[in-house]
Amino acid sequence: MIRKRFDAPAIVFSIAKKGVKISQNSLVTISEGRFVYCRYHGDVWNRSAYLNKMLRFIDVNGFVISGFTLQISQVDLSITSDPNEEMWEFQIPIFV
Repeated sequence: MIRKRFDAPAIVFSIAKKGVKISQNSLVTISEGRFVYCRYHGDVWNRSAYLNKMLRFIDVNGFVISGFTLQISQVDLSITSDPNEEMWEFQIPIFV
């Protein structure tokens, strides 16, 4: 994200219910903290303008990116056949 590589591969993750056994090799815990957040509707490959807007917001406000951007699918093509109905959530962790 810092290098503005919006075509980099994403890591797929899911949220498990409490008590579900998950291999420690597959487990990643997302720490609480501060995030710059955006919800985007549309094809995920057209997300660059929104991510650039988030980066400008971070820069203008003097924030520092503190980790990897989370890209969370809320509605994807497994739920709808219309790419315009896709909904994505982007969260960029920051130091304030």
